[in-house]
Amino acid sequence: MARATTKTTEQAAPAEVDAAQAAQDHDYYLLTEAPIAEMAEAFNMDIDSAVQARVNAAVEAALGVEVNVRAIEPRGKLIGLAEVKIGGLKVDDFKVFNGDEGLFLGPPSVRDSSARGGFRRTARADNDLQEVLNSKALDGYNAARDKLVARAAAAQAMTVKPKPIREQMAEAGQEAAKANADRQAARPAPARAGNDR
Repeated sequence: MARATTKTTEQAAPAEVDAAQAAQDHDYYLLTEAPIAEMAEAFNMDIDSAVQARVNAAVEAALGVEVNVRAIEPRGKLIGLAEVKIGGLKVDDFKVFNGDEGLFLGPPSVRDSSARGGFRRTARADNDLQEVLNSKALDGYNAARDKLVARAAAAQAMTVKPKPIREQMAEAGQEAAKANADRQAARPAPARAGNDR
């Protein structure tokens, strides 16, 4: 069974790192500085989508948005939990959903019997910020998923050596002796016969 390997920047050849950095720099230029028509053509999108992408990049740059996702075992459409940092503000308990139209970040909420659906949102984002959050959540979820896959592969490759039987027997004897001592200590002391006057 062949295993996929990924190189870190330390392991990658200098030419690969330079090429990757150049590609990132070019994408950044297109996203933030290039004329909208050039950006739309380079990313193969329409003008409206290019304008929206430029606005999202500006919002993200201005606010310093960061989304950290923890993947969970899916519960319906809920696939993760997230922490959102916007500038110096950190908000926990965002929910990552895999909806009909793709992955999106749901705001934190609290139970409220008077609210429709039984929950009330405790944070709200305007449309531009929500687009940035959804994009960051997708990147964060993919990174969290890749980390889990890497951990599973590492755990699968690990060999666990059983302890020798003598060590296992000695540990079992120690545990049994401790359990007996605990039971003895928990028993009430016998009552003494005496003269009560």
